[in-house]
Amino acid sequence: ESAEHLKWFRDQVNASEHEQVDTNGDGQINMDDDTVVRLNAKLTADIDLGGESWTPIGEYNNGEEPDEVRFGGYFDGQGHVIKGLNVQPIDGRQSYGLFGYVAWGVVKNLGIVGGTVTFSGTAEGSIGGLTGGMRKISSVSNSYNAGTVINPAGMAGGITGYIGSDASVYNCYNMGKVTGGAISGDDYSESTLRSGEEELPSIIDCYYLEGAG
Repeated sequence: ESAEHLKWFRDQVNASEHEQVDTNGDGQINMDDDTVVRLNAKLTADIDLGGESWTPIGEYNNGEEPDEVRFGGYFDGQGHVIKGLNVQPIDGRQSYGLFGYVAWGVVKNLGIVGGTVTFSGTAEGSIGGLTGGMRKISSVSNSYNAGTVINPAGMAGGITGYIGSDASVYNCYNMGKVTGGAISGDDYSESTLRSGEEELPSIIDCYYLEGAG
């Protein structure tokens, strides 16, 4: 496992065509279902990106394809960490982090150590240590950020820049420096993960160490 393997996976996701999947849970593929990029990965070792400029996995673009890339797969860090993450502003991009946008996807068991995710200018953007934004029954769990997240003009969170409809963050913590937020920059979630008809809060069993990192 190496930085080159992670870059390869990133490039495969960002270059893949979306596929329509059963996102409404009715057992059929129909026009009510969303399209996502459903690729999966597991880390088998810690990875050091060495401070090289990183293009996030996935991209939010107000629901417009082909510029929007919705990561809808599974990414399991298996308790490993990614070091030296360096995400800088990219023309036309709105969401920044290791992942730019997670929708119908899962990110778990991962730590971000050191490095910086930053957004500059007056335009609104969303940034987080693990993901810039997440929605549509996506989740980040058992993960943490120990890097720096800076977004003076918009949404910033140690774990995610925003939480949209039916997304959740649980068993996570931030110990990095964050300008503009805490665990999440903004929470627009209506319900998050559901258990039958029960609706659960979108941030569950998480904590934030202010000023750490």
